Amino acid sequence: MCALLATRVMAQAAQPAPAPSVTVGASTRMRAESWNWYDAGSEGEYTFASALSRLFAAGTSKRLAWRAELNVPAFAGLPTDAVLPAPRGQLGMGAAYVAGNNTRSSVAQVVLRQLWGEVRGSKGSLRFGRMEYSDGLERAPRSPVLTTLKATRIAQRVIGPFTYTQVQRSLDGALATARIGGSTFQAVVARPTSGVFTAVEAGHTLDVNLAYGAWGRGFGSGAREADVRLFGIWYDDNRATIPTDNRPLATRTSASREIAVQTAGGHLVASLPNGSVSYDLMLWAAAQRGTWSGLDHRGYGLATEAGVQWPRVRWSPWLRAGQWYGSGDGDATDNEHGTFFQLLPTPRPYARFPFYNSMNTHEWFGYLTLRPTRTHTARVSLHRVDLTNASDAWYIGGGAYDARNFGFNGRPSNNEHRLGQLLDASVEWRPNTHLTVELFAARNWGNRVASRIYSADGSGTLAYLEVSLTR
Repeated sequence: MCALLATRVMAQAAQPAPAPSVTVGASTRMRAESWNWYDAGSEGEYTFASALSRLFAAGTSKRLAWRAELNVPAFAGLPTDAVLPAPRGQLGMGAAYVAGNNTRSSVAQVVLRQLWGEVRGSKGSLRFGRMEYSDGLERAPRSPVLTTLKATRIAQRVIGPFTYTQVQRSLDGALATARIGGSTFQAVVARPTSGVFTAVEAGHTLDVNLAYGAWGRGFGSGAREADVRLFGIWYDDNRATIPTDNRPLATRTSASREIAVQTAGGHLVASLPNGSVSYDLMLWAAAQRGTWSGLDHRGYGLATEAGVQWPRVRWSPWLRAGQWYGSGDGDATDNEHGTFFQLLPTPRPYARFPFYNSMNTHEWFGYLTLRPTRTHTARVSLHRVDLTNASDAWYIGGGAYDARNFGFNGRPSNNEHRLGQLLDASVEWRPNTHLTVELFAARNWGNRVASRIYSADGSGTLAYLEVSLTR
């Protein structure tokens, strides 16, 4: 498909094109984070500061486009004592940054984030180089409701740049997009770069092969619209890192390091306005098979959500509820691995207090979003989170980020399944296109899995203040 698309695009590129335009821009995102990791002692209570500065130049014409971008992640006050022996492990995301940056408390680095060129035609495009990519955004819907839902509840579930972290990840490879009739086809062949938690080693291409293909189509007209996607992913990890699962470390160390997982799935999201009320529905599902460190891999994930919005009522309340089910492994001694594997996601949109991810997790939740003014958005959510299978591990992380670490951490469940309740709230102020300020706070309590590991009451907190400036 890539070869056919390239032939068409090259032929179209020979036509006269208008003078190209070039844009130069910059942004800075600054954040102060305060963590209390399940009363694990003074090592788990800390505050640190971080920033991500981005400088880019981009050019477009009728047939060509390009982008070059440098990032400068920086950290100060990282908790150098927050990485403890297993099973206590890394005490929150500050500890993950310490482990990824050679135990430094302060670090800054220049990283080549994007450098790509693109040939465009009337039916599609072909892009080569280093790029930022998120699955699920192949097609742009017309409905504002669907645009929001695809960005916040569909995109980046299994492939994403991990945008919450100040280092993030890119893909090195090729991206082909074709629009035929009312359908959009997309194919990606790439390798991820190091980054996410490591700034000192960021920007290196990792020995992980990724191939992604998707078909998407929209149905309906106006605000009443549905968006459908089918996708397939081939993932092959050749880094020979010790995989994270529920087997003993000695078994994992001596077993094969091969990870080769195939994923097939799709989503359906629909906006259904009815007078002064707007309803929405979302379904996301994926099934997996392959090879996992000498085991046969079989996993699956399922998300179902529904919402109702009153856009004409004061504060435009939007209430949504749903559930997530990610399979877990029920027997560490057999020849099968049954944990849903999240690949290379951006976990935080689906776990705003990222003490868990989608692996071996069963979650029920409700969200309420309010718009008190044109420039203010408030959101509060309540969750009940459990391990799907108490014989499996408690997983945290977002995939490969360097050549030495598998990318997901696992802690023993000790035959507990309750990860407890989670309450989080945020307020965002966006007075113009150049400034965004967000205040976020979250608390997890009743986490029996954590209480068995840390001999505490099973409660943890996260709060941060973030300011973003864009020119």
